[in-house]
Formats: sequence, structure tokens, C-alpha cells
Amino acid sequence: MKARWLVMTLAFFAVPAMADTVIDIEQLANESGLSKRQVSMVLGARSAYAEYPASYTLVKRKFEAAVGPHRFAQLVAAMRKAQESGEAVAVQVPRPDSGS
Repeated sequence: MKARWLVMTLAFFAVPAMADTVIDIEQLANESGLSKRQVSMVLGARSAYAEYPASYTLVKRKFEAAVGPHRFAQLVAAMRKAQESGEAVAVQVPRPDSGS
């Protein structure tokens, strides 16, 4: 199981040259005020985390409120699609304009 997460983590760093946009766990963590581990739990295989039974619902609500329900749904769908197809997790998910 740890090897699987290591491969996924390495894919975050190895694939940017091949993808238009990468789901950046660190940026999402900064936006939401959650830890990278919590964001990974919400977007990935949540049962792989020991804290899942006690904190998943609360963390999911906080993350969804921070990024918005539409973007949250897009992120989850993109992660599921990548996992199901066995692709590296590098998908394009539009961000709301930051006003610049």
C-alpha cells in the first residue's frame, strides 16, 4: 500500500512536463487550510488513512467549502478517472479566476 502512494506521489512530480495542469495537493492544502495528507485523503483512497473513520466527513466538508462544490466535484471526478484508467494523476481542472 505504501508503495502505491509513493508511486502516486512521484507521479505528481514526474508528469508535469507531459500535462497541461497537475492537481497540486500542496496548493489545494494551502487554499483549504488543510494538510496535504488530509487533501490526499479526501481526493484519493480514503480508507488508506488511519484517521479516516474519525475525521473524513469533517475534513471533506471543510475542503468542499474551501474550493466550492463545483470545483470539488471536478477534482474528485478527475482523480477517480485517473485512478480507474491507471493513469498518472495529472489532469486538467479549471480553477476559478483569481481576478488578475
